[in-house]
Amino acid sequence: MANLDLSRSLGRWYEIARLPFVFEDGLVNTSATYSLQADGNIQVLNEGYRNTFTGKKEKARDWAWVPDPARTAKLKVSFFGPFAGGFYRPAPRQRRRPNEP
Repeated sequence: MANLDLSRSLGRWYEIARLPFVFEDGLVNTSATYSLQADGNIQVLNEGYRNTFTGKKEKARDWAWVPDPARTAKLKVSFFGPFAGGFYRPAPRQRRRPNEP
């Protein structure tokens, strides 16, 4: 997995598709906001609305870090205390101008 510039992954990201995940069951308009903290870790705020866009807003605050600086595309994300799972960030698509290959 190639190295990625972490700063390009910060900010709010909306899901367009996902695999089933317990926290997101029944949620719509889901997003994850990634914020770099002073200690170098990343705060992850997952949000979504229960069943409809006007449903109850659900939130989960998580932490992520890059376990291997040589492979910055891989993050470890802690969702529940000491339990952490691997997460690979896809490379952001480059914007192209019309008529560019």
